[in-house]
Amino acid sequence: MQVGTDGDTGRGGISGGKVVINFTVLASACANPPSPCTPVTPNLDVADVCARLHQTDPVTLTATLTDPNTNAGLSSKTINFTVDGNSAGSGVTNGAGVATVSIGVSGLAIGDHNVGASWTSDDTCHYNDASGQGNLGITYGVVTFQQPINADGSSIFKGGTTPVKIVVYDGSGAIVSDAVANVFFEFGFPTVIGDTSEAVSTSAATTGNLMRWDPVAMQYIFNWDINGASIGNGTYTIWIDLHEGQCGAQHTVSLSIQKVGKGIKK
Repeated sequence: MQVGTDGDTGRGGISGGKVVINFTVLASACANPPSPCTPVTPNLDVADVCARLHQTDPVTLTATLTDPNTNAGLSSKTINFTVDGNSAGSGVTNGAGVATVSIGVSGLAIGDHNVGASWTSDDTCHYNDASGQGNLGITYGVVTFQQPINADGSSIFKGGTTPVKIVVYDGSGAIVSDAVANVFFEFGFPTVIGDTSEAVSTSAATTGNLMRWDPVAMQYIFNWDINGASIGNGTYTIWIDLHEGQCGAQHTVSLSIQKVGKGIKK
């Protein structure tokens, strides 16, 4: 900007006590500002992830931030992660709007854990803050059925009690001694499919459906009474619920019952 006064004609001045001002108008930094300003809330989608109890390898938490109208990813945005409300670090979104963070899970208990993700808007004229929720599930490692039940479904039990036994391992291969294991029995069909007769057990039946831990054999056991009238001949599925949450698998085995006794044909 130039300013000239009376008697300063060499520098843009005009005589008569007038002032001449020369100035330049620059374009606004926001060429097309919204009118009015109407911010929207982005989508923040958090991916579910599964891990094993006591596993030493870290897992990756993932969240994707996108425009709700175009579904385009919002890049270079900092996403903060939490697990069960505790800070789990932060990550910056890439060109597709994806942010990740790697965390250790060796100290997490069996079951579901809430994963939270949040973004504090750095463009309040266009976007509101955003948040999302996901799940981090912790399961056991291998679960194996033990004798006298054959894992291939070939066992036939003729009476007494049926000992249901399992061994539970964690993600590092160590035997777990503090699991809560409930056993369920489901009738399949009246045909006997097994071909291997198991010895009749006279052990006392277990009440309820909670398996007990045997510290000597290092396994869980449940003595199923199959003598009752409600247990007929046929094929059954045994299902063990270890309360592993969304990531848990069904731990099942099949067996046949073919009772021998008064009124029952051999």
